[in-house]
Amino acid sequence: MKVLVTGGRGFLGDHVCEALAAAGHEAIPLGRSDGDLAEPRVIERLLDEPRPEVVVHLAAVMPGDEGLAQNAPITERVARASAERGIRLLHGSTTAVYADETPYAESKRASERAAGDATILRFAFPYGPGQRRGAIPTMFRQALAREPIVVYRGWERSFCFAADAARAVALLLDANATGVHDVGRDD
Repeated sequence: MKVLVTGGRGFLGDHVCEALAAAGHEAIPLGRSDGDLAEPRVIERLLDEPRPEVVVHLAAVMPGDEGLAQNAPITERVARASAERGIRLLHGSTTAVYADETPYAESKRASERAAGDATILRFAFPYGPGQRRGAIPTMFRQALAREPIVVYRGWERSFCFAADAARAVALLLDANATGVHDVGRDD
């Protein structure tokens, strides 16, 4: 199956493309250099050229970056263009949507609403090779520098190895799964 992966050149997207290829799919990774998904007609062009059967939408503005408000409009644009072409959509979200009251969690809640009938993949804080930022790399840097490791009172996190999360995407794709799926948590 031909699968276009937005954010496919990012941390998790790279792992997802690897897992899809290992499962026998043709993964087509897209990154920022392929076009700005916030711009009109970019996603349409990117869908029309390779004509994928499935889109795994992982591209997102991450915590700490300006432009978190772009997440939902970009997801809406990807969902609309995919639906118009009869392309199945799997949308990457986060388990932070359950309880976090952060701008990022709110942007992902809005993105889920904008995703229409997409299969929702709520990732539980992936970590692993290739990760440049996030809690795990920050804690490692702090430990190596013999600095205090900061823990936020009241926050709970369940981390999932990125390759395991990526394999889950391939399994859900092959199972024709629909609905909402927590990827990496058992609760």
